[in-house]
Amino acid sequence: CSRDWSSDVCSSDLRNGIDNLLPYNYALVETNGNYKYYRPTGDNLGVGSLIPEFSSFNSNLPIEIGHIVGDLFVYENLSDLNFIKVDTEGFDSRVLFGLCNSIQ
Repeated sequence: CSRDWSSDVCSSDLRNGIDNLLPYNYALVETNGNYKYYRPTGDNLGVGSLIPEFSSFNSNLPIEIGHIVGDLFVYENLSDLNFIKVDTEGFDSRVLFGLCNSIQ
């Protein structure tokens, strides 16, 4: 990745008192590669997107983020998986396809 984009959305003021949150610089989907991510420029961090015209509040200058197969990430980084929350504004199926072995 070109920069640590996960630190933007996982800063201490956004953790809501959660101490065991570990940010990783990957998007989890069904393939490996890179995406262009359009970061939010205002207070609403939920409008960041892979779609350039998703929100007028997003930066016109995307940053590159790596994406990996979710099952590979789980295998390499997690010893136990009990819960998954997906909120990806239309990319949910791509995330779930990448995690199909982990969520059986």
